[in-house]
Amino acid sequence: MEILISVLVLLASSAGLGLFVESLGIPHIVGELSAGIIIGPALLGLISYSPQLSSIASIALFFIILLIGIEATSEMLTKNPLRSAALSIMSFIIPSFLLFAVSYLGFGLPLVSCAIIGVAIGVPSISVVSILILKYGLLRKSGGQSILASVVFSDIAAFVILALLSGSSNIWLLLVGLLAFAAVLLVIDSLIIKHKLRISRIFGSLRKTERGETAAFSLVIVAGLVISSLLQLIGITYILGAFFAGLLISRAVVGARMFHMLKNTFRRLNNSFFIPIFFSIAGLEVSRIGYNYILLLASLLVTGFISIFLIGYAWSLTKGHDMKYTSTIALLGGRGAVGIAISSIAFSAGLINGSMYSVIVLATVGLSIILPPLLRGQKPIR
Repeated sequence: MEILISVLVLLASSAGLGLFVESLGIPHIVGELSAGIIIGPALLGLISYSPQLSSIASIALFFIILLIGIEATSEMLTKNPLRSAALSIMSFIIPSFLLFAVSYLGFGLPLVSCAIIGVAIGVPSISVVSILILKYGLLRKSGGQSILASVVFSDIAAFVILALLSGSSNIWLLLVGLLAFAAVLLVIDSLIIKHKLRISRIFGSLRKTERGETAAFSLVIVAGLVISSLLQLIGITYILGAFFAGLLISRAVVGARMFHMLKNTFRRLNNSFFIPIFFSIAGLEVSRIGYNYILLLASLLVTGFISIFLIGYAWSLTKGHDMKYTSTIALLGGRGAVGIAISSIAFSAGLINGSMYSVIVLATVGLSIILPPLLRGQKPIR
């Protein structure tokens, strides 16, 4: 019963605060994260982080990322990989290096801890960026597609770097497994496209009855869980597995009507429950930080803001011709689930302390408050 009350309080507070900040032109994700920080140990202490809430957050994130994959296309990732890779280097590697330099040279923190801080704050989060892209209809623009593809590459690179920093003896196995997984995924995708008419007929027959529609939804979820589990075994987070699973589902394969039903059902579940509950639970892990860490937090926020702003502006002038430069900067500034996941893993492994973890979470919230509101000029899709 206690877990139900916790979920009730988290959901009500995060949904309410999310709607409030959104009315001010700030992404609702900021309000949802802030709700967890306010009612959690950092401020009021009404609810504490627990293994049960952690499990709920993992399930919520799975469904959030699954929908993102469904909304995207495999062509988006393979269309111009060099351009996406270049943007990944600019939007992830450069800010991460600058954040690392500030932490190490300015505050003398341990080398590995500085690297974790740089990677966790420097990596754009696929959960936040893709939610913003979907919300404002930017997936139809080539600039939005390039940014989303680059974020996928950045997130994969971030988890590989985390494995290196953790001193994993299986790093080569991880890299080989990741390459093998990518190859198998491309083969499966090509086979699905080749036999899309036959597969579409199967889903068409399932659509004729209520039980068949239920079976179709179950099939999609099971496929997502299988692919996520495979990536988890390799050593890469299930978050990207859920994305790739959704990527295999397309309008041409399942049919326009079934695709529309899948997308709308998952979107309603995400907007009403999974998104607010996930980010509010993430906010519970934030704790109070000392004066020295406040200076570190401020320095990281300034460094992150300046680097992302300049990189986003430069990219929009040279490559992002179909998007406003403010939209590019706002999307590249999306921080959240991936950085928090990396810092949580590092915290559990003893690579950073509790104060450093809180600094990372607060920095991601801060950058999300400062940068994504630049999307205010875009009209959201309801």
